[in-house]
Amino acid sequence: MKQEAEERRILEQQKKQVEKEESKYKNEMLSLQSQLENTVEDSKIQDLQRRLEELQQQLNAVQDKKKILLVDKTVRLVTYMLLVIYGPLEKIFSKSV
Repeated sequence: MKQEAEERRILEQQKKQVEKEESKYKNEMLSLQSQLENTVEDSKIQDLQRRLEELQQQLNAVQDKKKILLVDKTVRLVTYMLLVIYGPLEKIFSKSV
């Protein structure tokens, strides 16, 4: 039980970190989009668009990481549920054989 609680705590910390990164990239992208709307220089527009593309790639990577954490959490939950449900049954059936 201690190990499971520790794993849940670690997963929750990772989730918070990923959400923090996701928020950071989204906010930065909104700021750049606002700058882009107010810019008339072609070179500046190109720089902002390039930076937006970079941020979008980073955001995609963070969102992928978030999905992986969700899958990991789900797998751990299902594993725990199976142990709780089938663990006692295994003891019952192994005694009767």
